[in-house]
Amino acid sequence: MTTLAPGRKRPATGRPSWRARLAVVATVATACLAVAIDAGHAQVGPARPVVPGLPPTSPEVERIIGAMPLAGKVGQVMVVAFAGDVPTPEVLSLIDDLRVGGVILFQDNVGRGSAARVRALVGALQSRARRGDGVSLLLAVDQEGGPVVRVGEAATLFPGAMAIGATGSEALAARAAAAVARELRDVGITMNLGPVVDVNSNPANPVIGTRSFGSDPAMVGRLGAAAIRGQQAAGVLAIAKHWPGHGDASIDSHLALPLLALDRAHLDAIESPPFRLAVEAGVAGVMTAHVEVPVLTAGEGSGVPASLSPRALRELRDLVGEDRLIVSDDLEMGAVIDRYGTPGAAVRAFLGGTDLLLFRRDAKLARQAHAEIVAAVRRGTIPEARLDASVRRILRAKVAVGLVGDPVLDLAVPEAPAIVAAEVAQRSITLVQSRPLLPAWPGADERVCVVQPRLREVAGQEIVVPVSGPATLGEAVIEEHGTVQVVDVGLSPTSADRASATACARGAALVVVGTYEAIRFAGQRDLVAAITGTGAPTVVVALRSPYDYGVVAPARPDAFLTGYGMRPATLRALVRTIFGLGGAAPTGQLPVPLDDAHPVGWTYPSPGPWLFP
Repeated sequence: MTTLAPGRKRPATGRPSWRARLAVVATVATACLAVAIDAGHAQVGPARPVVPGLPPTSPEVERIIGAMPLAGKVGQVMVVAFAGDVPTPEVLSLIDDLRVGGVILFQDNVGRGSAARVRALVGALQSRARRGDGVSLLLAVDQEGGPVVRVGEAATLFPGAMAIGATGSEALAARAAAAVARELRDVGITMNLGPVVDVNSNPANPVIGTRSFGSDPAMVGRLGAAAIRGQQAAGVLAIAKHWPGHGDASIDSHLALPLLALDRAHLDAIESPPFRLAVEAGVAGVMTAHVEVPVLTAGEGSGVPASLSPRALRELRDLVGEDRLIVSDDLEMGAVIDRYGTPGAAVRAFLGGTDLLLFRRDAKLARQAHAEIVAAVRRGTIPEARLDASVRRILRAKVAVGLVGDPVLDLAVPEAPAIVAAEVAQRSITLVQSRPLLPAWPGADERVCVVQPRLREVAGQEIVVPVSGPATLGEAVIEEHGTVQVVDVGLSPTSADRASATACARGAALVVVGTYEAIRFAGQRDLVAAITGTGAPTVVVALRSPYDYGVVAPARPDAFLTGYGMRPATLRALVRTIFGLGGAAPTGQLPVPLDDAHPVGWTYPSPGPWLFP
């Protein structure tokens, strides 16, 4: 469907004068300062920096362990979930009956609603836990940024890890992680399951991609370590994931078990360094991956995930030591349930040395797993001292974030998260090719054609939560230009989609085409070829993966750029760069290789046209 949308008017012809451009910069700076000052009045909730690893045990921790019955101890090693935006009878009964140690929140729990509403939800869960044995819950989320977020309206939506990788800045990685953590802490969330420190070495990886900082182990390690320090300094536990490394997989472990036939030299050189640096940075824990890596599970048979392998988990414990948590990935994923079932996988993971067991949704399966672990302890298969060691680490984690003992207020005034998100987005924008076209300055009455993927199809590929600001490329262009025509197409465009797009392109002053995961939806190449065939000036914007370049480059667009995502801050940064607004130059550097001419670290050689029009 084609729509015509009016937006804010821009100069009728030519580029704005330098005085006009300075006025734009001054206006933006003034607005940013106002936001920062306003944010400074917000009181951050109880928080303190998380010490490297976990704090030592204490008399209070030992008292709690001594008073806990066996069933309560087993409950402490479990993190459960529920559906909907209010606690369900099922999750409340798990808290009451099993004394579970934590709850993991998903987008249907906290994707919508204000910070006050999320705070109330968390408060209701904590009140239920405290009225039992008095031990508070760990509240966990996957607030990675980019395609994977859980808290929506109650928090700022940040670009993802690969966008941070494109900035190359440890300082910015730490600032972004701290800003995210403070917003989580403000609503009572004390554990963020991140950062992702997988090295994305496989361009066709269906589950990691832009969730990774990039393909260089050293860069992933240093940015991951910076993020850990920033997150834990703001009082939220960091859990580095997914050990031993998910970046080379070609199968989504949510669906089936990936096989990574890697030798020890590859593991030591590529997958392991970021996890070693995470431990050195003081990470509170490491999450395992449901992947089969035979070099780690030798002698245990085929088809054994590292996450359930005693041999592999012993190696992980040697890496993290006794002062960090080992956390399972979701035990209801296809990679483990087909062979072991969720209760069986939980027993194997715990027996191997995992401390925290994650259950996605099914309360019945969580109860079965609890019963089987209790039975294993009673018959001696799992020594009670082994159970106590995990419970002690979990309670020490709760001490670290003020859930056991007296919380300490963090009196630091945080910088406004929206300012940090905008800076990450702008500094990530990477221009891969540009014939003499960008920055573009169409007159206000000249038509810009935007061809973009249908939002409902994108929603099937990443977590969609309500946004404040543009949700699509077209909406972002409309914010900055007077005459915009938008055409929505499928991820696998049809002939009708191509016809609508080419009709829009003909006679347009500029065509902006948004691609999305073209490496998996190769029909987008034909779409771009049809558009460039009209002769219209064409800019391709990769709305998630930079690897789209290899797919669409043969269609010879005039320019190709990416911001590694399509959250509002990134969409605005992309459009500001295309139109050269406020000196918004493409200074990002490639965090992954695209071809021989565009290796890791490649950056557009001259931003001069943006800075000096």
